[in-house]
Amino acid sequence: GRIIKRDASRLKLKEVDEALGLFDGGPWIENQMRKQQIPLTDKCLDFYHLKDNIQKTRREIFGDDEAGKTWAHDLAETFKTQGFTAGFDSLVTFRKTLRGPKKKQAATRLVNYIGDRRALITYPEFRAAGRDIGSGPTEAQCKCETLRLKGHGRRWNSANALAISTIEAVHQSRLTEKYWNLLRP
Repeated sequence: GRIIKRDASRLKLKEVDEALGLFDGGPWIENQMRKQQIPLTDKCLDFYHLKDNIQKTRREIFGDDEAGKTWAHDLAETFKTQGFTAGFDSLVTFRKTLRGPKKKQAATRLVNYIGDRRALITYPEFRAAGRDIGSGPTEAQCKCETLRLKGHGRRWNSANALAISTIEAVHQSRLTEKYWNLLRP
């Protein structure tokens, strides 16, 4: 939490026009944002995590059956294009058709997971605003920074690794000039 608050202050997050949170759905993340008073304009559940939970449920209910793959794809697309209400209603209706306690239990877990993240499932709004709904760009950035640190013959202590990864992140974001201007008195 302290690191988040420190970095938000360094980046002058309170002065930006828009600050977005793309979360994996862990309640602790949102709690930290609130506790550290990080000003977010909007937030969204990472689409990868929604799809991952849908796929886990699909395997429990359908196994590797093609019908299950189609169901999982269609449900994820409903959330993505039509939003929370349409996707949730479709899921609840589907759960009512299930026979057998294990299948119903799997569907109920998904209903609860998605219901608990209702406020974060804002895919149509994010997409309409031209925002990312997945963490792919962030994950790619992490890979670039890691490669910079782990090059042949490189050794870093933790303080220098943090410094070099910060510089690499700024460089990859094409924000070098803005970053250095923030540091100047």
